[in-house]
Amino acid sequence: MAKTNNIVGRSGSALLALLMIALLVGGCGSEATGADAASAGGNTANKVAPRVGYIAPDFALPDLDGKPIRLNDFRGQPVFINFWTTWCKACKEEMPFIEAAWKDHQQHGVAILGVDVQESPDTVKNFVTQGGYDWTFLLDSGGEVYSNQYNGNAFPTSVFIDTEGVIRGIRIGGMTRDIIESRLNLIKNW
Repeated sequence: MAKTNNIVGRSGSALLALLMIALLVGGCGSEATGADAASAGGNTANKVAPRVGYIAPDFALPDLDGKPIRLNDFRGQPVFINFWTTWCKACKEEMPFIEAAWKDHQQHGVAILGVDVQESPDTVKNFVTQGGYDWTFLLDSGGEVYSNQYNGNAFPTSVFIDTEGVIRGIRIGGMTRDIIESRLNLIKNW
């Protein structure tokens, strides 16, 4: 009897460990969209939270030339924020898709902000130049915006904001061109 309980105990522990791993890995590629605004009660007035259906937290970060850029300066435009790093494989893989989306949507007033987290300006400038990327890049050198205001915990993390400053989608993990297009169409047409 004791032997059976010991086996069940070990199996239960192994099952629990597998479940925890699945939950941690499951965060990659997860997505929330505008449909989730109802779960937030549709409450967008005077609320600031990094959640779908709420006003996006404002921030000011320097661009690659050191000029401060505020998120609220883009009010009235759809905004796609992409938190990334140069060492992140999924970030590198989605960059060409973001560039293509930028070329297709910039004339429609869509703003794309690539927010690099905790890397030197030279590292980011070199990466952007070598890749030939030309949307707006910002430096979150201390990681405060990513960690404290947007509760980031995985790269890449993308936030899609409508013209009123309301978050309509959050995507954790890399994106294909089709995913980017569907999220941009959501915020352009909200």
